[in-house]
Amino acid sequence: MDNAKLAQLYGQAVIDPSTRLSRLYAQALLTDETLTPVLLSALYAQCICLQHPNVADLYAQALVDPHPVPWMAEEVVTAAYCWRVDRTDGVTFGFTSHDQDLTFDDVTYEAATGFTPTAVDTSDSLSVDNLDVDGVLSSDKITEDELAGGVYDFARVTIYLVNWKNISDPKLILRRGTIGRIRYGKTGFTAEIRGLTEAYQQKAGAVYQKTCRANLGDAKCGVNLASYTTTGRVTTVYRDTQFATNVVADAGFYDYGTITWTSGDNRYSTSETKVFMTDGTIEVYLPTIWQPQVGDTFTIVAGCDRNYSTCINRFNNRLNFRGEPMVPGNDYLASYPIKGSANVVAAGDDASRG
Repeated sequence: MDNAKLAQLYGQAVIDPSTRLSRLYAQALLTDETLTPVLLSALYAQCICLQHPNVADLYAQALVDPHPVPWMAEEVVTAAYCWRVDRTDGVTFGFTSHDQDLTFDDVTYEAATGFTPTAVDTSDSLSVDNLDVDGVLSSDKITEDELAGGVYDFARVTIYLVNWKNISDPKLILRRGTIGRIRYGKTGFTAEIRGLTEAYQQKAGAVYQKTCRANLGDAKCGVNLASYTTTGRVTTVYRDTQFATNVVADAGFYDYGTITWTSGDNRYSTSETKVFMTDGTIEVYLPTIWQPQVGDTFTIVAGCDRNYSTCINRFNNRLNFRGEPMVPGNDYLASYPIKGSANVVAAGDDASRG
């Protein structure tokens, strides 16, 4: 790198003084043997003239401090990318761009998967940083069924830059985040890795609303899902969103419920029930990944439309209802007083279905 480019990089660090970047830019300047003492002195004086004494101090300290990642300052850099994936079920995998497996921190990073990262999109705002990783389905640890089943959704990802020649050297953490959308085919996949600021895009706190804020069966709801879960089997297939089963229950009992496939091509995946009929016919919101087959088995959990009437009549869970059923809606606020019961907000209104 020529002197002009190095000076430009260090000038950027002066304008936007970041402790880590300033140290790295100072190190880059000092390790360039072509820089003369006159130029070094001029750069140091420029820091003081621009009233950035903190950057000037870092520059002076870099004269005696070791490089933060020493092996990256060597003439020949033997670098490799490593990806650590911590799934939400506690399983941890490691993958590397190197041509041989690497092991550190009790994790073996497999070399046979062919990962290719895209450019990292980073900004100084609170927008979410994104990075796509392309991979080939050549590892037994990543299968098409698991990708379809969502076992990698929201998995934590850490991307390292390591010295494969001496794996005990300090490692540079390039990115931490979680896996977002995954696009996949029969031979490969592309995983979106979202930065840590993704958490700031999520809703925080409770919202005053007519319907329940709890999820059926969680700690706030308190309903024991085991009492409302049954197993079933597909008896007839009409299309990829509708099929008949041997499940017996009242119409609507499993509306908004969840089907988890336990056999067949769709195993590991889940579907949300749209309509349940008394004859056991089920219609789901989205087509299943693969066409269901007669004999495919599943477990199905009763659904909840989050209305107060459903909480009382189906689950007898009035005390744990996490909504405000008497809050008026927009239509009520826009109306005018009339004689009769129309002035009263009904708690059993089906708000979720309009």
